[in-house]
Parts: sequence; structure tokens; C-alpha cells
Amino acid sequence: MAQVRNAMGERDAAKALYDESLKVLHRLSKVDPDNTGWQSYLSSTLEAAADVRLGAGDQAGALAAYEESLGIRRKLIAADPENVSWRRDLGQTFGNIADMRWTQNDRAGAIAASEEVVKISRQLLELEPSNTELQSNLSWSLRKLGDITLASDPAKALALCEESLSIIRKLTQAEPGNVAWQTDFAFALEGLGDVEARDRRPRRRAQRLQESLAFLRPLSQADPDNRQKQRNVRVSLNRVGSLALAMDDYAGALIAYEESLVIMRQLAQADPWNTGWQSDLSRSLDGIGDARLGTGDRTGARIAYEESLGIDRKLAQADPDNVLLQIDVVTNLENVSTASDSAKAIIVLREAVAILQALAQEGKLTAGQKEWLASLQDRFEKLRLEPASAQ
Repeated sequence: MAQVRNAMGERDAAKALYDESLKVLHRLSKVDPDNTGWQSYLSSTLEAAADVRLGAGDQAGALAAYEESLGIRRKLIAADPENVSWRRDLGQTFGNIADMRWTQNDRAGAIAASEEVVKISRQLLELEPSNTELQSNLSWSLRKLGDITLASDPAKALALCEESLSIIRKLTQAEPGNVAWQTDFAFALEGLGDVEARDRRPRRRAQRLQESLAFLRPLSQADPDNRQKQRNVRVSLNRVGSLALAMDDYAGALIAYEESLVIMRQLAQADPWNTGWQSDLSRSLDGIGDARLGTGDRTGARIAYEESLGIDRKLAQADPDNVLLQIDVVTNLENVSTASDSAKAIIVLREAVAILQALAQEGKLTAGQKEWLASLQDRFEKLRLEPASAQ
């Protein structure tokens, strides 16, 4: 029932049902702590409850549930090290925790959890070395660890991404008709390009991105009704645009972001209730704004930022307890301020500051976000105190 309520978008009802279920399972597990069936069911329910909490923006609650599930699954594996299913479950939990830690800017925690995922992926593959699904999983986990290791250990990240690419390349060559592996190969190319960019080789990364697009575009063209394939192209295009911005190639960035925007408008129009598509559309508009601002087209940048802001407002209003959506609104308010005159900037910065102050009072801001608030307050005060003639 909780799964049904969550699928219907009734998060509060789903959360209440999961909480009630957890109370019962906690009682049962205490009465019979050696019952591995109850323990396994409890851990699975904790994972599902964590997903619901995360969807509602409750990152702390989600992480607590994932970590409780991790403790249970560690004990299960310790009791039965040969249980492959439980080992897979343990790897999934570590993956969820890695994602959470990364979102919370806990790089060390994310790396530690991701290393456990790679370790478990290797263990599972040792048991079934010819299992192509496990090979694919290992490639993915290596690439993910490479991504988050890049800033602290570029040499290690390079080795991880090269191993990931090697595995998925062999799978793709062995089964060229496998669309999923073709897509993974394209993303592995991009991951390696990210490492090469860190090694001061941005043009090499640009080449990797174009190679990736060369794989992704035909897949989307061959299946134009497949929305995920269309989105994959959009993601790659946004990375091309982001790299072009970093290289001060604003014209190139604009070309990539405009193609991305066309795709996202089509996806968002086809499924207007899909909040993920709406958010992606907003991010593509942000890219357009950044590129136009770089070319000196402040008016064009402001128009793009304001459209993006309108989307983010609707998403935040539909889910007022989601902190991440509130942060998206603030980000776009700041964007609008950079492309506006002083009078307009004062208006939007006042709103941005008010939102962050409310979140701060509720204890929902990270240390970095608190510094951001101080920076916006400072800019707002300086603009507000400027003589009218300067504005």
C-alpha cells in the first residue's frame, strides 16, 4: 500500500504507512533477533522508507534509514557470507549512502561508500566471471568512484575510469546491438574525459564528449519515442555546453545548450507532469542564460533565467517541504540578478535572502549555503545603499 501511495505522489501517506510498518518490524525483530527473514524484510523496508523521505527532501531522515539498513545487512552477511542476494543488497545500500554523502558534500564519506560498492562488485564477479550483467555493474561502479575521486586523487580516478571503459568496451564489442551497453560506453567515454580535463586536457575531454554524442545520437534517432534516450543526448549536450563555458567558448556553449533546450521542451511538453523533465528543462535554460551572459547579451540571458525561475517556482510550490527545490529557486533568483539592472536585482535578491533566511531558521542549510546567504545579503545591502543615480 505504501508503494502505491508513493507512486501516486502521496508522499505523506506513504511515509506514514512506512513508519507504521517499521514500528511493527522493529518489534518483531526484537522478539526474534535471529530471524533473518524479519531482518532482511526490515532492511528492505528501511530502504523504501528512505527513498520516500529523500523524495520529500528529508535528507537527514533518508540517510538515517539507509545507515540503519546498512547495519542490518552487514550482520546478515556476517552470518551468511555465501548469500549472494544479501551481498547484492549490501552493495545497493552502500551505493545509496554514497549518493547521499556526495549530495551533502561529504566527499570522504562518498568515496568510502563507493569503494565498498566496487569491492562488492568485484566479489560478485569473481563468483560468476562470465556474467555480463555483473561485468556491466562493475564498470558502472568503477566509473562512479572515478568521478568522485577525481578532485582528491586524479591518478587513481584515471585508472578507475580506464578500467571502467575497458570493461564496457569489451561488452559493447561482443554485443553491439545492446543499447544499454552502448549508452554506458558513451558515458564511460565522458567519465574518462572528465579525468583528462582535470589533467589540464580540456580539448581531450571535448573530444571524448563528441565521441559520446556520436554513440548517443544514433540511439535516440533510431528510437525517437524513447524519452530516456532523448534525455541522454540532452545530458551529454549540457556537458558539452558546460565545458565550452569553462573554455570561454560562449558561442559553442550556446549551440550545445540550444540543441539541449529543443530536446527538453519536447520532453516536458510530452509529459508536463513529470517534475524531472521540468527540472531538466530549467537547467537547460540556465545554460542558455550563462552562454548569453558570456556573449554580453544580458537581455537574452535574463529572459532565459526568468523562464527557468518560473519553472523552479512551480516545482517548489508543488512540493514546499523540498529544500533542494527551494535552493533551485534561490539559485535562479541570483542568476536573474546578475543579468538585471540594480533596481530589479534588489527585488530578486531580497526574495532570495528571505528564502535562505527561512531555511536557516529551520536548520536546513549546510555550512556552504550559510556562507552563500551571507554573500547574497552583502550584495543586497550594497545595491540597496547605492545612490539612485547609480542604479
